Amino acid sequence: MKRFLGFCVFFFVLVGMLSVSAAQNVVSLHKGYILLTKASEGYPDEAENLTNGRYGTPTAMGEDSYYYRDQEYVGFRTKDGEDIAILLDLGDVYKELWTFEVGYLREEEAGIGAPASIAFYISDTEEGEYALLGVLSPAAAGKASVASLETAEAKSGRYVKIVITPGENSAWTFLDEISVLQGRNPLADPFEESSVEQERSSLPPDSETAVPNTGDGDLTLFVMLCGVSAIGTAALIGRKRFV
Repeated sequence: MKRFLGFCVFFFVLVGMLSVSAAQNVVSLHKGYILLTKASEGYPDEAENLTNGRYGTPTAMGEDSYYYRDQEYVGFRTKDGEDIAILLDLGDVYKELWTFEVGYLREEEAGIGAPASIAFYISDTEEGEYALLGVLSPAAAGKASVASLETAEAKSGRYVKIVITPGENSAWTFLDEISVLQGRNPLADPFEESSVEQERSSLPPDSETAVPNTGDGDLTLFVMLCGVSAIGTAALIGRKRFV
């Protein structure tokens, strides 16, 4: 019986650790930022599009559909050699920051290219020294994609600066979301910094908002597993008593 109870305790702790590690909180959602590089007048940022949790979707144009027609995208037309810089204010100093993301568009038929590189920096104060978190070199072949940086260790800070170098021969750079996630991604290598480029599926036609996962589903699963385990433990103890 003691061994069985010990196993149950171990199981509860293991499931709890997995559930907590899987929970990622999007601390950048609806936070303010400054476009240090101005957006194009034709594709402006009218309502803090880059932190509203919404991603661009294809919009019909005649018989064809194009992502860039969606007003969720903020467009930049820069000169040769000019970077795009954005300063995100999380509103407070956050700890346990692990994931930093930028959603971008690659629609070459419209002159929109993927960024050549995306660099992330962090600082506790706006005018303070910014530490480099990492640099991504997007290479996804899809159109609507997300470049994601997983740091090798937890970071802390309030201000996140994103510096984007436009792709070579790209007339335009289009962005639809920037995200900072608190909490460790359980799928990331625990010892190495990593980057992920993936084509992002568009939202269902009836969906207006894409809010990134905050881990609520993992918490629900944890509670369910605990409940099932508790019931099973009680049943086995009761059976032991009456045998």
